[in-house]
Amino acid sequence: MPQFFLPPEGLSGERFRLSGREAGHAGKSLRLEPGDFVELFDGSGRRFEGAIETVGRDGAIEGRIVGVRAAPSSAAVPRVTLYLALLKSRGWDWAVEKATELGVSSVAAVSCERSVVRLESPDKIESFLARSRRVAMAASKQSGRPELPVLEPPRPFQEALARALKEGPALLAWEGAARWARIAVPEGLQKEINNGEAPGPGFRRDDGSIGVFIGPEGGFSPREIEEARRSKTAFFGLGPNVLRSETAAVAALSALFYELAGDPARPGGGTGSKSFR
Repeated sequence: MPQFFLPPEGLSGERFRLSGREAGHAGKSLRLEPGDFVELFDGSGRRFEGAIETVGRDGAIEGRIVGVRAAPSSAAVPRVTLYLALLKSRGWDWAVEKATELGVSSVAAVSCERSVVRLESPDKIESFLARSRRVAMAASKQSGRPELPVLEPPRPFQEALARALKEGPALLAWEGAARWARIAVPEGLQKEINNGEAPGPGFRRDDGSIGVFIGPEGGFSPREIEEARRSKTAFFGLGPNVLRSETAAVAALSALFYELAGDPARPGGGTGSKSFR
């Protein structure tokens, strides 16, 4: 069933109204008509099933809510923020798309010393964020995700690192660290979360977030690595090969979510909590 984003103003009691891009996608691209059913999500975790009743001359679609769908529960998994260095548009959009599909809570752009892309004017920053939101929305719709990740404006590396550490443990991908994320990520988390104690069922999503740092095309500078080392950031590697930044982001997030969710087939694994031992 097609899924569409329904902003708060589009919902009134048991009635819904789609307009703009979403209505155009439903009516013109998919040729949905009165009598067809659609799945709707409001970006905050709520999902609905709607029945189309009318398609206006302006393309707006109206109908009624016929059911509320249960959203997948992720309450047992800590929130994850991807701190991604600014990349060229093609790589950035791809990384945001895949990070959204994987389930990050937010994507924070980071301006690093070796970043090729520089966004300094307010107009460029707003255009950058608007495009990123469109990419994230499309990825949420495609993957059936009921909420949208937060897209944050660029901030300097030092500022991003300080912010991440206030919210929880910070992990940084670096070619000088251990080769494999599966080895290094749990060790870093075990050291950083709850003063080295393994997070159990009492670790809630609202306790903060885990920050994952991925560098720009040229990697983090020695000064940035030293800054992270002084702040006791946990370093991890992603194998012997040199990965593109967008590839590194997907590899790191996949490994981290795997460890956070746990695997009953592995010692220490389980559903809803992870021992990291």
